[in-house]
Amino acid sequence: MRLFLASQGLGDHADRLIEMVGDNKKAFVIFNARDFSKPEKRAEVVARDRKYFENDGFEFIELDLRDYFGKRDELQKFIDEEKPDLIFGMGGNYFILRKAFA
Repeated sequence: MRLFLASQGLGDHADRLIEMVGDNKKAFVIFNARDFSKPEKRAEVVARDRKYFENDGFEFIELDLRDYFGKRDELQKFIDEEKPDLIFGMGGNYFILRKAFA
């Protein structure tokens, strides 16, 4: 496992992330740290941040963990079938994100 940290979008070194991921760039992007936001604001953030990934050649797939609450096996099956090359957690309230992961 490799860890890439950025404070805004993909940060100033998206080239390093691209190098870490390699040629296959299927990205699961998790926005659950923003679950406290109003739905329209959350959708705005997702649309904005989608551009960061797509501009750098990633296949962007939003993974909303709320769809898998209480469905651990279903989530594992989805991950196994899709085989993402990157799982990226976007910023917000990480206490909320931790709860979503649990």
